[in-house]
Amino acid sequence: MRIIRISIGVLFLLIAALAVRQALNRSGSLTGPTLPKTVTSLGDADYSWNMKTLDGRDFSLTDAKGKVLILNEWATWCGPCRMEMPSLQKLYDKVGNDAVFVLVSDERTETVKKFVEANHYTLPIYISDDQPKAYDTEGIPATFVISPDGKIVLRELGASDWNSRPVVSFLKNLNRH
Repeated sequence: MRIIRISIGVLFLLIAALAVRQALNRSGSLTGPTLPKTVTSLGDADYSWNMKTLDGRDFSLTDAKGKVLILNEWATWCGPCRMEMPSLQKLYDKVGNDAVFVLVSDERTETVKKFVEANHYTLPIYISDDQPKAYDTEGIPATFVISPDGKIVLRELGASDWNSRPVVSFLKNLNRH
């Protein structure tokens, strides 16, 4: 029985290592998200998602209506999520006044709070254990960019480097439409 547990543990570590390796390009760093050449709708946003802040206050996506929204689903145990978090923080530092950032985890509040404090993140992070179908994905991290008119214009699955000029330009362009 012990050999089976060890084998499962090793298999899990190998799978995790492969996922991290896939998220990296050959130089060992994350690549940027695949940005569309023209802004087209991938579907309508669903603003009916209610969640809690890390200090227990209620938050609803309806508060983000009419603004550019960066919605990221992540978890503290997810290696690729942890890899992309610094780039999301840098993007937030650059464009936080021009977009609403919502990073949401379904973990226990205390677990997320410890992670955020240990890494000195200032991003708006929320807790929710359910989500609208519009944001269903096959895995995490998953990032959605929603235009001010309520259209999902980018859906990115996997870790990305969000701290780049093309991403900043893409977001600023959404505010002009």
